[in-house]
Amino acid sequence: LAQSRAAVPNVISHNADWVEYCNAPNDSNISNPGGGIDWAEVRAANGHPAPYGIKIWNIGNEPWASPSEYGGTAAGCNAYLTIATPIIDAMLAIDPTIKITMPTNGNPVVGNWPYALLNSTLAQQGKIYSLSQHFFGDENPATLSPSVLALNTQLNSLITAAAAKNIKVFIGDYAHRIPDNPNTAQKDSAMQWLGANLEADFLVLLSQKSTIERANFWVYGNATATWHPIRKNSTGNYTIMPAAEIYKILFPAFLDNSVPVTTTSPVASDGITGSYSVRSNAFVSSNLNQLNIVAVNRDKSNTVPLQVNGVSGYNFNNAKLY
Repeated sequence: LAQSRAAVPNVISHNADWVEYCNAPNDSNISNPGGGIDWAEVRAANGHPAPYGIKIWNIGNEPWASPSEYGGTAAGCNAYLTIATPIIDAMLAIDPTIKITMPTNGNPVVGNWPYALLNSTLAQQGKIYSLSQHFFGDENPATLSPSVLALNTQLNSLITAAAAKNIKVFIGDYAHRIPDNPNTAQKDSAMQWLGANLEADFLVLLSQKSTIERANFWVYGNATATWHPIRKNSTGNYTIMPAAEIYKILFPAFLDNSVPVTTTSPVASDGITGSYSVRSNAFVSSNLNQLNIVAVNRDKSNTVPLQVNGVSGYNFNNAKLY
């Protein structure tokens, strides 16, 4: 059901109860922060005596998107906040240590949804920890979808506006965009080399943003879905898709600290205005003993030689090409 048609009764107390169920201590009804049913006791009876300790709670999923919901204007956002604010207050009353993230949908401009969020009473009261935005792009100019280059521009605007309010940014979901009513090639490309390249390019981009808290790659994991990173073949076995695998491959290379870098490269051959062939970033361990460099060539046609400067004191070895 649309979020504007509360799918459960007593939605305020329902959400507060969820926080209590997840986070309250099971202490023989001593705490019971919400009164009434001791939800920690219920959790224990369900087999989990210890609190789950869930600290990040996002309020809603794209509540502007459906025709029966709010729309992307400031007025729509304010209507949503009228409903969401008492829910958030009730959740914080149960556990004031939780962090609230709010969904958003673009660059903050006077009159639109993110502008209203950033200038809301919730933001002024410090109750919004982060904005959560979804991104679905690709690298095919014929589809008119955002490239990673365009998403970078969008992100910079959102990050700057949010940072001025001491609010972080989550990438709630991102994935390679697949058109409506896709053909087989379009389904496959997003989860094969093209999707893997976008995944690597976008991850490196995010690693260069100081206020990006976290990102969730939407992996279409259902084995019987139309497309997914683990594909169920007609023979009954499964194929691991590179778009999902590339995250696991790159994860060990992303060390604790991101080092500011400057990357120059030729214009890519795909025709995207202002495009680049190579994006790169450097990562260093906290003890400075290890330095990793990750570079992505997003050019579909051309090999680009890689030259690294400014890393005196480190000897390069274990170079890997994926």
